[in-house]
Amino acid sequence: MEYKKKLEYAEKYALELQGIKTKEQVVSELKAEGLYKADIDAVMLSVRNVLADSYLQPIQLALINDEDVYESDKFKSLDKGIINDLVEKAERQLTDRERNKIAAFYSQGMPPAMILKQVNQKYLSLEETSKYLARLDAAGTDNEVDTGMAVLSIVGGLALIVGTFVVLSTTGRLFYVLPIVGLVWTIKGIVGLVNR
Repeated sequence: MEYKKKLEYAEKYALELQGIKTKEQVVSELKAEGLYKADIDAVMLSVRNVLADSYLQPIQLALINDEDVYESDKFKSLDKGIINDLVEKAERQLTDRERNKIAAFYSQGMPPAMILKQVNQKYLSLEETSKYLARLDAAGTDNEVDTGMAVLSIVGGLALIVGTFVVLSTTGRLFYVLPIVGLVWTIKGIVGLVNR
C-alpha cells in the first residue's frame, strides 16, 4: 500500500474512531475494501499515531494525576481499544522517563538509596529500579574492564615491537610478524581508549 493512501485511511478512520465507530468496525470496513492483513495493521498503526498526536499528552497527565482515563469525559469519544493502546503507550513512555531519570542521577554519582527515593514507583517498582541500577552498575564495571583491556593491548603491542628489536639486535634475525601484531594491538588499544 502506498504511503499516501495509508495516510488517507489513517486520517479518515482516526476521526471515525472518536465516537462514531469502534476499532472492530473499522477493521471490518478495511477488510471489506479488500485490504490485506498487513495493510490493515499498517493503517491501524497510523491511526494510533494520528490519535496519539492529540491524546497522548492528556492521557499521560491523567495517569500522573491518578484520573480514571476510561471514565474521563475527555476521552469518552475514543474507542475503548484505542484508549487501551494509548494508555499502554503513555505508561511505556512514563516508565522510560523514570529510567532516564535514574540513569541521569546515576551518572551524576547520586547514591542508589537517594535514587530510589526519587523514582515514581507507580511506573517503575522498587524491584525494577533496583535491577536497573544493578545493570547500570554492571555496565560501569564493563567500561572499567574495557579500559583495562585497552591499556593491556597497548602495553602488549609495544612489548612485541620492542621485543622484536631486541631479538633482531641479539640474534640478527627478524620475525616480521611480531612488530605487525604489536602495531595492530597498539592501535586497537588506542582506538579503544579514544572511543570511550
